[in-house]
Amino acid sequence: EDFQIESCLNVSLVTLDSFKEIFDEVTLIKIDVEGYEYEVFKGGEKLLDTYHPVIIMEFSPVFYVQDYDKKPEELMQFLTGKGYNFFDMQEKEINLYEWLSKDNNRNSQIDIICKYEK
Repeated sequence: EDFQIESCLNVSLVTLDSFKEIFDEVTLIKIDVEGYEYEVFKGGEKLLDTYHPVIIMEFSPVFYVQDYDKKPEELMQFLTGKGYNFFDMQEKEINLYEWLSKDNNRNSQIDIICKYEK
């Protein structure tokens, strides 16, 4: 409310898929975009489908639900639909649907590893 903008900076945006044209292979993506992971991945479907990189990310329902209530589930469905399973940082498989359903986890976040498994 008391925030004032002192200056602006224009930045170029590119899709994650544009990196498919630059690199012969992508094996790992580390992403932290404060709640916009779903949008980034939607712009990277070809890259995900081609290379199936390991993804390290912060799963942040606390940010996702600020856009709309079902965004955490849509992100999980998107990634599982691409063949990804979820693991905690100790590489123990985690059921994000169960984690999300626990008290207050919609107002929280967790670091996860997403691995492609056929």
